[in-house]
Amino acid sequence: GPRVRGPSVGAAMAERIEQRLEDRVPELEQLERVGLFTRREIRAVLRKASALEYKIQRRALRKEDFINYIQYEINLLELIRKRRARVGYSFKKDEIENSILHRVHCLFNRATGKWKEDLQLWLSHVAFCKQWNAKHQLSKVFSTMLAIHPNKPALWIMAAKWEMETRLSSESARHLFLRALRFHPECPKLYQEYFRMELMHAEKQRKEKKEFEKAKMDLGEFSYSEDILRGEMARIIYRDAAQKVKGD
Repeated sequence: GPRVRGPSVGAAMAERIEQRLEDRVPELEQLERVGLFTRREIRAVLRKASALEYKIQRRALRKEDFINYIQYEINLLELIRKRRARVGYSFKKDEIENSILHRVHCLFNRATGKWKEDLQLWLSHVAFCKQWNAKHQLSKVFSTMLAIHPNKPALWIMAAKWEMETRLSSESARHLFLRALRFHPECPKLYQEYFRMELMHAEKQRKEKKEFEKAKMDLGEFSYSEDILRGEMARIIYRDAAQKVKGD
C-alpha cells in the first residue's frame, strides 16, 4: 500500500491514514478492472487521497480541509458518472460509488459535528444527499440539523416539504410541522406551509378514494379518516393560526 511518512506524522496517525487508503483499494481496483480508470489514474487518486487524508487526521483541524476533501470526492463521483455514460457501463455501483458516497457522508458528519454552527455546511450535506438520492441519510441529516438549529423556521419547512414531496410521508411532514410550531408558535409562514401541506394531503386522499371507488375496490382495508377527507385538519390549523398570529 501507499507509505505515509513525514516529520509531523506520528506512527499511530500514519497507520490510521494507511488503513483509510487501504479501504479505498477495492473500489479503485474495480474501476481499473472494468476499464473506467487507468492504472496511472488510480495511482494519482491514491496520492491525492493520501494528502487529503493527512490533513483531516491532524490535531488542528481546519474546515477548508474537509471541504476540499469532500469536493475532491464529489469530482471523482462526477468523473465516474461521465465515464460510465461514455462507455455505457452501469454495473458494480455497490462496490464503486456506494463506497465513495459512504465516505462523503462520513466526512460531512465529522465536519458538521465539529462546526455545528456553520449552516452552510449542513445545507451542503443536504444538497449532496438530494443530488445522489440518499433518502435515508437525508432524513438523519435533517433531524440532527434541526436539533442544533431549531430557531430557523425555513429549515423546518425545507425538511417537512421534503418528507411530504419526496418521501411522500405526510405523517413525518406533519410531525415536523407540529414540532416547528412548538418552537415558533407565532410564525405566519410556518402556518401557511403547514396549512398547504394538509390541504395537499386531503386532496390526495380524496383523489385516491375516488379512484378506488371507480375501481370498485373494497375500501374496507383502507382507513380513510372522514375528517381528513373533509379537509377538517386544514380547518383546525387555520383556526389555530388565526388565533395565534394576531392581525395577520
